[in-house]
Amino acid sequence: MNDAMKTDVLVIGSGLGGLAAAWDAAKRGCAVTLLTRASNPQDSNTYRAQGGIIYRAKGESPEQLVTDILSAGAGLSSPAAASLLSREGPRLVKEILIDEIHVPFDPSPAHPGELDLTSEAGHSLQRIIHYKDQTGFAIERAFFERVRSHANVKVISNATAVDLLTASHHSVEPTDVYRPLTCVGAYVLDQTTGKIFSILAKETILASGGLGACSFIRRTHRARAATVSPWLIAPEPAASTCSTYNSTQPRCLRRTAAS
Repeated sequence: MNDAMKTDVLVIGSGLGGLAAAWDAAKRGCAVTLLTRASNPQDSNTYRAQGGIIYRAKGESPEQLVTDILSAGAGLSSPAAASLLSREGPRLVKEILIDEIHVPFDPSPAHPGELDLTSEAGHSLQRIIHYKDQTGFAIERAFFERVRSHANVKVISNATAVDLLTASHHSVEPTDVYRPLTCVGAYVLDQTTGKIFSILAKETILASGGLGACSFIRRTHRARAATVSPWLIAPEPAASTCSTYNSTQPRCLRRTAAS
């Protein structure tokens, strides 16, 4: 693979998860390649998200948010994950989205200098910040522009990861089959030429989203580019994994005669 593209970090997916991973790696001095199968890298589920994003209500404690999450989850939520989100989420929203990326969240009409806080779904307090009803659009647009303009980041669009490269499966050394399963990059399909090329990476991060594509719910508002395919090529130990959240909102469902 002497002609393979080489990078420190390969990020597959250009939604909020992929952008956050690419941004953090680039700031640490890593060479980052951001891969997306979409022709427009901003075409993601993040871009289509409406509503808002959790911040913090005035005077609330993390425990209050944990209570709301576990209550809304009806016993299906991980207490550890809810605790982590409640403890770290608001801080990271402020540090990254507000202070670094400068997402233009709506200001409070009643309190100059503060953000407009509202409530939605299972939240008992007003802790949601938003940009009109296009919060995902505002986050994706601002975040992508910052990532794309970073000198350490290369964005490749119209490209689909078709297989992960592992030393034990793709090495020219026969004895490498006995090595621990370790991801060293990916085989990628160039959708414009139909050719396959390889990207060698020290770290590979799957942030493709799209798990809704394999759900029994077939009609959702997910982006067409957000498919489950990268997850199908990933043996569990082979790649670092960005956290993924599969969300379906009732207003995007349609009842059919077979339902």
